[in-house]
Amino acid sequence: MNCGSDADVAGDDELSSEAIERLSLRSALAALAQDERDLLAMRYGADLTARDIARITDTRVNTVEVALHRVLAKLRESMDASSLAQKKDA
Repeated sequence: MNCGSDADVAGDDELSSEAIERLSLRSALAALAQDERDLLAMRYGADLTARDIARITDTRVNTVEVALHRVLAKLRESMDASSLAQKKDA
């Protein structure tokens, strides 16, 4: 007798995928240098603009923008690699 529905199974798969993605993100963030994590925390955690971050860190706005661009690219690359590895294992 099957007590679970197809919707329950699909929901469980979706939750598992979300959990794996969160763990992958956590791992990718941990692999970043501390200053890169700090930059992401200021931009996305504290919702500061590049101008605000530049003022706080005593750097140029362009320097902050370039650093954000690079660290996001690095994070995306790490997440893409993790995603490919998961698909390969599945």
